[in-house]
Amino acid sequence: MNAALLFLLLAFATARVARFIHADTLIETPRNHLLTWLIEPRDGWRGAVGNKLAELLDCPWCISVWVSLCAVLVIDWGTSYSIPLPVIWVPALSMLAVMFVEYTDGVKQVKLTKD
Repeated sequence: MNAALLFLLLAFATARVARFIHADTLIETPRNHLLTWLIEPRDGWRGAVGNKLAELLDCPWCISVWVSLCAVLVIDWGTSYSIPLPVIWVPALSMLAVMFVEYTDGVKQVKLTKD
């Protein structure tokens, strides 16, 4: 498979999975319960870790990094395809995936042109 086509397909897949985790209504109730549980007041390191985990789960940028990492590892290790420079693919997939999500949702946090 062409590397450019594989990259584009992985970017679309990353965008869809990241959006599913972050914003889809299908898992809204369990996601809200998990976020509420994570941000419950706790003493010491448990409170700090819970707050950071909640922040990571509630951030589409953060989720897309983890999803793109999983996508690259699955393709590179689990198939016959070899991804050139997989370390570079993870942030690139993440960035493109967030741009896809923001474009399809109508949110424009990423500016493609200079104002």
